[in-house]
Amino acid sequence: MASRIMKIEQPKGIKGNLRETTIKELIEHEDYELSSVRIEDETVEFLTIEKPIFSKVVFKNVTFHQATFPAIDMTDVVFENCNLANVKIHEGLIHRVAFKGCKCTGLDLLGAHLGM
Repeated sequence: MASRIMKIEQPKGIKGNLRETTIKELIEHEDYELSSVRIEDETVEFLTIEKPIFSKVVFKNVTFHQATFPAIDMTDVVFENCNLANVKIHEGLIHRVAFKGCKCTGLDLLGAHLGM
């Protein structure tokens, strides 16, 4: 039986001119949707957000401590130098997401669907 090699797609459409925002702004919007933004140099503690939607988002130098994101939908997202240790992303949809230089020890992707 011949083996099949699958190529993992990289995030698309992320340009350098993303609007800067904060996690606080995300929390203030009841729909928990972020699109075409970047979040840098933040620490997120004890946060649970159900069904957030992240599209074309860059997280840089963000630490997530005891964060839970059930049923997250992420497309074209980059995590750069982030700490995602022990973050829970249950039943999430993850499509074209990159983790660059991140700490992911204990990252819990139970039931997540990884798109390629």
